[in-house]
Amino acid sequence: MEVAREDPVFLLAEILFLITSGGTIAYYLKMLRMTFFGADGVASEKAARAPLAMLLPMGVLAALITAIGLLPNLALERLVYPVLKGYTFDHHAAGHILTTRFFTVHGFEEVLLVTVIGVSIFTVGWRKDLLFIEIPRPLGPDYWYERIGTFLVWLAKGPFQTLDGAINRGYVKTGQGFLRATKAAMELDERIDHGYVETGHKFLEATLSAMELDERIDRTYVGAGERLIEGAGPGSETPLQGERRFRYLREPVTIFDQSTEELFREVALDVADAIKYPYAFTALLFDRIMGRAESKDLKARADEFEAMTRKFLAETPNISGISIAVFIIVGMLAIYLFTAILG
Repeated sequence: MEVAREDPVFLLAEILFLITSGGTIAYYLKMLRMTFFGADGVASEKAARAPLAMLLPMGVLAALITAIGLLPNLALERLVYPVLKGYTFDHHAAGHILTTRFFTVHGFEEVLLVTVIGVSIFTVGWRKDLLFIEIPRPLGPDYWYERIGTFLVWLAKGPFQTLDGAINRGYVKTGQGFLRATKAAMELDERIDHGYVETGHKFLEATLSAMELDERIDRTYVGAGERLIEGAGPGSETPLQGERRFRYLREPVTIFDQSTEELFREVALDVADAIKYPYAFTALLFDRIMGRAESKDLKARADEFEAMTRKFLAETPNISGISIAVFIIVGMLAIYLFTAILG
C-alpha cells in the first residue's frame, strides 16, 4: 500500500484488485446462499443423510485444510520446502519461503477490507435482485464463442472444402496425365524393342546367308584353283582350256559381287525399317520444338524415310561389291602367275 500511495498507477491497480476480490467473495456468497440456505425443492424431500463412508473422507480433508490454514508455516517447512530443496538447482533459493509470514496486521486489514466489500456487494445485489440480472446475450462470452464457432464451421465446410476439392481434382488430373504419358512412353518403348528384335532377327538371317555365301565362294575358289593347277602345264593349254580358265575366274567374281550387292541391300533395308519410327519420332519432336507450321505425322515421316533410303540404294552403286571383286581378280591372277612359274 505504501508503494501504491506514491504512484497513482499502482493505487488504481490496488483499487481494481480489491473490487475484483470483493466481487469474487460476493459470487461465492451467492453460491453458498442458493445451495445451502435456499428454499427446499422437490428433490430435497427425497434427500437422505450421507453415510459415514462419505462423511469421513470429507471430514479428514476439511481438517487438513483447516490445519494448513491455521498453521501455514508448518506446512511450508514440513511439506513444501523439502520438495523444493530436492528439485531446485540452488538449495538456498527455496529458503525464502520459510521467511513468509501470513498472519500480519497488514494482511488482516486487507482481508477484512476485501470481505467487507464482498459482503456489501452481495447484500445490495441480493436485496435489489441485481445478482439475477441477465446481461444482453451479445455482451456475454457464450454468444461470441458460438458466433466464432459457427464461422469456423462455415469456413471449413465452404471455402476450405471447395479449395480442398479443387486441389484434389488437380492432383487427380495430374496423376491421370502422368499415367497417360507413362503409358504412351511404354508403348513407344515396346515398339522400339520390337523393332530391335526384328532387326536382330534380320541381321541373324543375313549373317546366316552371308555364311552360306562365303561357303559357296570358298568351294568355288577351291574348285577354280584346282582347275587352274591342273591346266597350268607348259604347252598343254588349249583355247578351250583358256576359255574355261577365264570362265572359272569370272563366275566366282560375278556370283560374289551379286551376292554382296543383295546382302548389302537387304541389310540396309532392314536397318532402315528398324530405325524409321525412332527417326520419325525424333524429327517430329524437333519440328514441334522449333515451331514449324507444317509438321507431318509419325507415319508420314517414317514412310518418307523409307522411300528416301530405297532411292539412295537404287542410285548408289555397290562400291563394296566392286572392291571385293577387284581384290578377287587380282588374287586369282597372282595364283595363276605363281602356278605358271612353278610349272
